[in-house]
Amino acid sequence: MILKTLSEKHAVSVILGIYDRGEVKKMQIMDFGPSINTIDALLKTLTDEGITAMREEMQGRRVFFISLTEKGKRIASILDTVRKEFPDVQKLRGYSLYK
Repeated sequence: MILKTLSEKHAVSVILGIYDRGEVKKMQIMDFGPSINTIDALLKTLTDEGITAMREEMQGRRVFFISLTEKGKRIASILDTVRKEFPDVQKLRGYSLYK
């Protein structure tokens, strides 16, 4: 199931974006590629797979923070190694492994 999840559009760039930054606000995920319309579906999939976790905080309004779980960190570490060792891999299927 993980490979199917990783093959979803923007999944790799979102995982690596969170990995590079630690915890991010939900709206910051748009910096990694997806539009607002795809963020919720992608986060649901990543959370259901145990890759990401979400916490809610009130800052005048509800703000959602997204982080990687331990499982997500292990996956991101592997993806990060691929990104560093094989810089041309980003050309495959249009994945973006870079910030």
